[in-house]
Amino acid sequence: MSKSIIKPWDRQKGESALRFRYFTEYLNAGVVRKIVDVAKKYSKSEGYIYNISRDYKWMDRADKYDAYLHEEKKKADLKAIADMNNDVIEKSHAVRFIVGKKIKSVLSAIQAAGDDQKRIDEILKNVPITALSDMLEKSFELERKALGVPDDGTTINVTNTTNVDTCPKPDLNNLSLEQLKQLKIIKDLATKAK
Repeated sequence: MSKSIIKPWDRQKGESALRFRYFTEYLNAGVVRKIVDVAKKYSKSEGYIYNISRDYKWMDRADKYDAYLHEEKKKADLKAIADMNNDVIEKSHAVRFIVGKKIKSVLSAIQAAGDDQKRIDEILKNVPITALSDMLEKSFELERKALGVPDDGTTINVTNTTNVDTCPKPDLNNLSLEQLKQLKIIKDLATKAK
């Protein structure tokens, strides 16, 4: 046989329904709780309501209720943050998937061009390498932030006019194998585009 636990803001042992109604009125007033307001609402003397509040520890019970609500809100906020972070991570993966698909299509076109340098140059001229690089970098940054990983300040700057070999290098220990493959493909494309 299990006993239900009586919370401090529930009706207490020996507390009449009427006195509990007074307490509930006090409790529901929130941060503007005043014994005098309860007394006025029920046409009782302030002293009478004060004695009841003292006997049934209204202030302590209300404080515990407020703490409970605060903890519940904190839990809800943390869950909302976790859900938002998971959504960001999911979208970051989608961006990397799309960028990867575009890079694969460009690589296929380059391979199909064979040794035709003019065709390769034309293909690379129409590839938004900087945009792809920026999208990929932003997706990594958003995922790092969503996971709470500190940013070490390293970036990869890939454009048609940048010498890739002199770009700051990321800490490769923190990247997945898939991320490393994508970075290599972008680096190779940028090198070919020069």
